[in-house]
Amino acid sequence: MAKAVAQQEKPFSPFLTLLEQLGEGSFGKVFKALHHASNRILAVKIVPLEEDTGEVAREIEHLKECECPNIVQYHGSFLHEERLWILMEFCEGSSLLDIMAATGQCLTQQQVAAALSGCVEALLYLHRRHKVHRDVKAGNLLLSSDGIVKLADFGVAASINNTSRRRTVIGTPFWMAPEVI
Repeated sequence: MAKAVAQQEKPFSPFLTLLEQLGEGSFGKVFKALHHASNRILAVKIVPLEEDTGEVAREIEHLKECECPNIVQYHGSFLHEERLWILMEFCEGSSLLDIMAATGQCLTQQQVAAALSGCVEALLYLHRRHKVHRDVKAGNLLLSSDGIVKLADFGVAASINNTSRRRTVIGTPFWMAPEVI
């Protein structure tokens, strides 16, 4: 995905400057931003609230509860101008999907094995806590600057218990099992 320069390069409030847009989807937009107090680069997901039916609050709750090296870290959130701003760890390596698009090549078998190892660690962590991600795909697997694969985008994640069963069909159709579609 081509990276476009954000419309706002001046500080947002005294603590945050948007630097560039990283992605856009039906949920809203994700930006690379500078957090002034820590002088750290963060990812900021900006979600318009008028279309939200509670998914964003659930996503934040899932992220807050996760402390796993293979899951993107949550750093906080706030409301500004009818939008929810979610502050998360920035992964410099981009998504695996972006890497394949930029190189015009699929991952090698060794790269796939490494990516799956990180993904499986994240899923094991979630499943031990009775959570399901429900949208695992190359676009939601991010690469940190030190090569760690991190699972991101908990917009359709869910908690389950011994008596509950998910009856909803949700996720990205290209990545879903045929029997689910």
